Amino acid sequence: MYGYKITCSDSEAFTVEAHKQFLAKYKKKFSYDLQEKIVGTGDIDAARTITYALDLDMKPEVYAHGVWQIQRELFTKSKLKPGAKDLVCHFVNSKVPVALATCSGKKSFQFKTRDIQTQRLMKAFCHIVLGGEDPEIKKRNPDPDLFLVTASRFPQSPKDMSQVLVIDDSPLGVAAAKAAGMQVVMVPDKRMQWKTTDKADLVIEQLNELKPELFSLPKAKFY
Repeated sequence: MYGYKITCSDSEAFTVEAHKQFLAKYKKKFSYDLQEKIVGTGDIDAARTITYALDLDMKPEVYAHGVWQIQRELFTKSKLKPGAKDLVCHFVNSKVPVALATCSGKKSFQFKTRDIQTQRLMKAFCHIVLGGEDPEIKKRNPDPDLFLVTASRFPQSPKDMSQVLVIDDSPLGVAAAKAAGMQVVMVPDKRMQWKTTDKADLVIEQLNELKPELFSLPKAKFY
């Protein structure tokens, strides 16, 4: 069994705050419906969705740049999610290959992982794939490219994708992983509607609720 950890940090809350602050300048509101539509997408794709939905007379690139100026400050406060360190270290110590796949680009990823504990955890992954810039990824979520490319880079690439477990927090990420033929655990925002989580094999509220043995992985001793 292989594992992907893509919900390590709490940066999503800061992303939401950045959109709220930027849109307030134009007397627009960032609703939860919009959040559901953009979580799991890249910066430009999110900007296209928002500028269209709110009828903003602004190019997506301009919107994304404006939001980034706020994000870069907020992301420095980003920390690991509860249970992330224990879960990743458990997989590593159990000889389960673990990789990290994200829609972020290099610049955004560097700011999200500035925290010293997060930087140390990043070294535990076999490899990290930045979907926002990787040339092998031609299509974004919900297409399976991000996960298939990440799987192909394991030293022993899995032949059976159902032996791969993905842990994600977005409906688009879950859809992409299922399209790749993988198993998926979803850790959604508490406000997310149930219909947006029903494609996941398992839904949990916190990473430390996961029981790896349910997916034929070594049982975690720290729970």
